[in-house]
Amino acid sequence: MEWRHGSSVVCAVTALTCAATLWIAQPLQLVEDGAYGLLPIYVLAVLVLGAPLVMAELALGRRGRGAAIDAIRATVVVRGASPLWTGVGALALLIATLLAVRLLLEAAELPFSWARTLRLLSRDDLALPSPATTMNTRRLAAGSLALLLATTGVLMLGLRRGLERLLRWVLPTLVVLLLCLAATAAAPWMFDGRFAERTLEAMHSLTLLPADAFAPATVLRLLRVALLSVAVGTGVAVVIGAYLSADHEFGRRTFRASVFGLASAAVLTLVLVSHGSGTGTGTGTVQSGDLSLAQLLPKLPLDADRRALGEHLLLLSVLLGLILLTLTMLGESLVNALEQALSIDRQAAVLLVFVMLWACSSLAALGFGPTPALTLADRPLGYWIRWLPVTVLLPLSALLFAMLCGWRWHRDGLQRELRLGSSLRVRAVLLLLRIVVPIVALLVLVLPLF
Repeated sequence: MEWRHGSSVVCAVTALTCAATLWIAQPLQLVEDGAYGLLPIYVLAVLVLGAPLVMAELALGRRGRGAAIDAIRATVVVRGASPLWTGVGALALLIATLLAVRLLLEAAELPFSWARTLRLLSRDDLALPSPATTMNTRRLAAGSLALLLATTGVLMLGLRRGLERLLRWVLPTLVVLLLCLAATAAAPWMFDGRFAERTLEAMHSLTLLPADAFAPATVLRLLRVALLSVAVGTGVAVVIGAYLSADHEFGRRTFRASVFGLASAAVLTLVLVSHGSGTGTGTGTVQSGDLSLAQLLPKLPLDADRRALGEHLLLLSVLLGLILLTLTMLGESLVNALEQALSIDRQAAVLLVFVMLWACSSLAALGFGPTPALTLADRPLGYWIRWLPVTVLLPLSALLFAMLCGWRWHRDGLQRELRLGSSLRVRAVLLLLRIVVPIVALLVLVLPLF
């Protein structure tokens, strides 16, 4: 099975980049801190660190024609590399499972908030009802089950009728809605007679660096965000590459997709900030494991009119669509792996993934919420599900994928799959994969542990 349209790859990379904005959450802190001068450096670092690794994962998937474990076995191990390298694929599957469980639980409130806002918008009187009920285990289970059922339904439809159609129709719609929300948020100061002045101020702010721009903590935070902003190390890009046709040239297209994904993620970040989302600290000291998706959900103002309710409903719809896209791609990675590992058909693999994610999320729900029942090392289980993938496993997986593609995979094989044409481009990509990305990933992995 292959993608019917080449644009599906662009949509997939864009969706992953926007989703990474939600589970990393650090770009929001850059905006809250007023560190606008770091944003151009951040974008450049993403293109230098993230884009080559995404291209390498796509090439690995197309060459191996399978999920991470089977692609590594068919591409690298058959050429004499140690079978232990397949552990990189197993690590990617573990990360995909943890991220799926986290999104299922932390986005469980989204369906309730969406229904509550729609119900309020349909009423004649706009008096706000009583505050939403605090999330408990039952509401967590109901919300996560609704998201999981929707994801399972898309996966059951198959690649072309399910995931590809969802990517090609839903993602552009979400981007258009985001642009409309951004235009609505910017409208008050665009037509107040000071548009040119404000534009010059915004451009000038991009040239100003904060006082601690070169402090080790700031540099480390920037490198972590840049490395993880295109969702490297999850194994999803390998599966996306496995569905690419043999004549599809994705080298330049992946770079453009990364740029488009970054632009979409930037619009999402600005829209979230303008609607009251954020870390709530403005200090940039919040660690990834301390920040949940619930803290990033848009806040509905108490004096909301019908227009504000409509904007709130649109933003919740965008987030719901983005969560569904992300869960579907993570689920597709798990389904593909189970199909090949157990030699079962797709429907059986989808049902098995449904049962596995439902069981894991039901157990993990005891560690979420205001009064978690499951703790580990005096911290709620939910903290570790947030902290472990972003702080430890994703940098480790990025490091191993870079070493695998840069050193263990034969250069001719990588060059043949990437089809970059110029030998200078190939050397630049290999330099990044062999030297730059592993060093950055190692720093991001080791330094926060001390």
